[in-house]
Amino acid sequence: MFYENKKTTYKEIFKTFENTQSSIYYNLPEDSLKDKIYKVRMIHGLTQRELAVKTGVSYSCICKYESGRNISKENKEKICKALNIPLDYLY
Repeated sequence: MFYENKKTTYKEIFKTFENTQSSIYYNLPEDSLKDKIYKVRMIHGLTQRELAVKTGVSYSCICKYESGRNISKENKEKICKALNIPLDYLY
């Protein structure tokens, strides 16, 4: 199959799928903090960059948190507030 517009992004192609199928992310594991951050981000349909902008936490920090690095209490609060989830979820 040939696509003329090679600048189309993954998100543009699968936007409808992601919006209607976000419930598949509810089955993701919650074994660790990195799993929880990834799961909540995916449920909200956000990229790591979009989550960074929405929360006010740097993109590099979001990447580190999803890789298993420790997260500060302040940044946990920012993420919870921006995504409207209880703070207890990230502990």
